[in-house]
Amino acid sequence: MISGGGERSHWVKNLQADPLASVRVGQSSHTVRARFSLDPDERVRAGETLAQKYRPGQGSWSDGFLVAFDPADPTDP
Repeated sequence: MISGGGERSHWVKNLQADPLASVRVGQSSHTVRARFSLDPDERVRAGETLAQKYRPGQGSWSDGFLVAFDPADPTDP
């Protein structure tokens, strides 16, 4: 995901305080852990994917404030 408000966004602050979250895709819910450090290749791929979907032909969003979500065990602290 990309935060238009960077670290000022409330959802980002909430995930920084507690990175364990739940996301729903269709009818399925998944426990995830937010990650704020993306390696350079991952950052480019994510930025380009977001740009293709939401802003085709306008360049990559790889310089935006990106947040990755990895699958997590719901019992993780």
